[in-house]
Order: sequence, then C-alpha cells, then structure tokens
Amino acid sequence: MNLLLVIAGLILLLFGGDWLVRSGVSLAARFQISPLIIGLTIVSMGTSAPELMVSIRAALEGYPDMAMGNVVGSNIANLTLILGLTALVLPIPVSRETIRISWPALFLASAILLVFALNHEIGRIEAFVMLAALLAFIYVLYRRSNKHGYVPDDKPKTYNIWLSLLIMAGSIAALAFGATLLVDGAVALASKLGISERIISITVVAFGTSVPELATSLVAAFRKQLDISVGNLIGSNIFNILCILGITAGIKPMQVSSQLIQFDLPVVLGIVLLLGLFFIPLKKPRITAWKGMVLIGCYFAYYYFIFS
Repeated sequence: MNLLLVIAGLILLLFGGDWLVRSGVSLAARFQISPLIIGLTIVSMGTSAPELMVSIRAALEGYPDMAMGNVVGSNIANLTLILGLTALVLPIPVSRETIRISWPALFLASAILLVFALNHEIGRIEAFVMLAALLAFIYVLYRRSNKHGYVPDDKPKTYNIWLSLLIMAGSIAALAFGATLLVDGAVALASKLGISERIISITVVAFGTSVPELATSLVAAFRKQLDISVGNLIGSNIFNILCILGITAGIKPMQVSSQLIQFDLPVVLGIVLLLGLFFIPLKKPRITAWKGMVLIGCYFAYYYFIFS
C-alpha cells in the first residue's frame, strides 16, 4: 500500500509539472512575454515543481532530511545518470555560455549550500541569500541574452486564457496532492523497511522527481536535437538549490543531518568539479560517450556507498 502511494504521488507530480509548464508557457505567449523569461521562470519553476512541492511538504511535516535529500538526490541524478545516458545516445556539445556563466554559478551555489549547512541548519537569512543569488543569476543571463540576441526555436502552443488558468489551477492541485501522497508513502515505506528518510528521499523520491528531465533528455538525444545541452541540466540544478531550498527554508528553517554534510553535499560538489574537467578541451567541449559512462559509474558508485 505504501509503495502504491509513492507511485500514485509520482504520477500526479509528473503530470502536474508537465501541464503547469504548458499552461504557464501558453499564458506567457498570450501576453507576449520574452521567451527567455518564460524559460528562466515559468518553465524552470514548472519542471522543478515536483521537487519544490515535495521539499515544502516534507519540511512542514517535520522531515528535514527528505526536504534536503530530495534536492541533493535530484541534482546528483541530473548530472550523472541523466547526462550520462544522454551522452551515450549522442555526444552533447557544451556552449561557451555554460562554461563562462552557468557552470561557475552551479559551483558557487553548491559550495554556498555546503557552507550554509555546516551549522546543521538552513535558516531564513541563508534562504534570503540563496533567493537573491538566484535573481542575480537570472538578471545576468537576461542582460547577456539582450547583448547577444535570442531567437526561440519554435512558437509555443497556446490555449484560451481561461483554459490556461483552469489547467494551471488543476496542475497546482495535482502537485500538492501528489506531494502529500509521495511524502506520506515514502516515510511509511522507509519506516517499514528500516531505512532512513535521507536514503529513501535521495533514491526513490529524487529519482521519481527527476524522471521528467530524464525522459526529455533521452527523447531529444534520439531525435538528434543538439540544442538539448549540458547547460539545461546545470540550470535546473542551480534552480533546485537556490530556489527550492531557498523557498523551503524561507517557509520553515531546515535542520541538516551530519550524513548530508559529511558525505552527500561534498559528493554534489565533487560531481560539479568533475563535470568542469569534462569541458576540456575548451575549444570544442563535448560530453562524449566515455565521459557519459564515467558519469553513470559515479551514479551507481554513490548508490553503493550510501547503502554499504
């Protein structure tokens, strides 16, 4: 029964996040909002909505390890399993913007999170700093897009305004209910199996909330859409740290366990550094198949160590 609750929660989160993005993009297009702003705000928020809802729900119900572990596990899965599998299908080019802006921002965000967690708590002051850093990152990207120009690949599908609002309301309801089912089911499952909420959140919950990114990346690779780049996943990870944990800690300060500080957060930082090394040579950086295999190996090695 607990496993069914987890599965039902994941399904609601997946569909809720997908339709939240569609309705949000439709509304933004109707009001002629910049495609870049759509991508940096509505789409990013929509694809990260499952993680956001789960983290907030877990924090409010008194499960801080799940609130933090969900984001940590999702970030590890994004940069190892998802990026690695995508690179096995097709080598992924890395843009200059990713090397100059996005990757350094992700490294700083990951390092700041580790420093903030050292006192075993992410409080409201730290939350404010993370949200301010997110706004600064979006502002820098916005300024650079104006400088270099930005042309959308295709025109987004639009719906009637009232239909868009109805879809958005239904999506938010599905996300809220799905998060409740997932958190309740995951906590009960962890208790029954005798494992910690940290491990269940880093594995089952984090993988489930990362499924949309996995599906999108693999489909894009099979269709040889080279615009699906490392930068997309890096941007998602930045958003996960600065926005999701920032909002969650702003609502309710989170306690951080010693295991997360001593092992999980340093692993996140190490994977970010490894990814930076994979950008060499800088003239034509690509994530090739062998690099993808190394990343996948890191993912399973991480799982091995947390269960050993």
